[in-house]
Order: sequence, then structure tokens, then C-alpha cells
Amino acid sequence: MTVISIACNHPDNGFFMGRFDAMHYGDDQDMEIASRYWGSRAGMSVRYLGDGKIRISHRVFRYEREKEWFGNWCWNGLWMRRQEARELLRYVRDSGKWHCEGGPTRLYRWFNDASQNTSGAAK
Repeated sequence: MTVISIACNHPDNGFFMGRFDAMHYGDDQDMEIASRYWGSRAGMSVRYLGDGKIRISHRVFRYEREKEWFGNWCWNGLWMRRQEARELLRYVRDSGKWHCEGGPTRLYRWFNDASQNTSGAAK
């Protein structure tokens, strides 16, 4: 199990916005990922579907538990099985709308190197 945290709440009031423009991967926030764009093109849509499912853009992912205002009121935390979290990372990476701002070199290169084989696994 690992945590994915998404910046999906309004910075002025903490209300859920239905989009996120930054995310962290890993129990110790191993990777910091941010949208390449600002304004209306920033990030991806997000919608809670209930029963441990969340829709991110056009794809549904499963999570074990969720915590609103994880760290501060801008973020929600999603605890996922590692394989599911890796699939989410691949999906976000392959959209071409995101970049890794920080993390271990291996993960940073895997995420940001567009020429790398997309079957590589984030650990």
C-alpha cells in the first residue's frame, strides 16, 4: 500500500474543485509531480465515484481509503495498492501534461524522459 496525494481543493477555502494540478507519490512524498500548464488547461479532472473508486480524467482507479485535507486543506490522500498507484503514475505521465519536479533520480528520469519505454515500472 502507498499513498498518492492530489492538490484538488481550493487554496482559499479547502473546498473540493474537481481538478488537481499537483500530486505526490509515495509514503514519504517520494515524487513531486506538477501540471505543465496553468489556468483552465492545468491538471486533470477528478471525481469520487464511491465504493473505493475515483475517476481521474477518463480512467477509473481503485483506492483502499481516502483522507480529505491530507497535510493541509489543499490536498486529499488516497491509499492505493502499489500496482494501482503505478498505473495512475503511468496514466498521468503518458498524458504529456505533467512533469516530475523532484524525487529520486531513477523515478525523475522515468517520469520526465519521453523517449523511455512506457512499460518501465515506478517503484
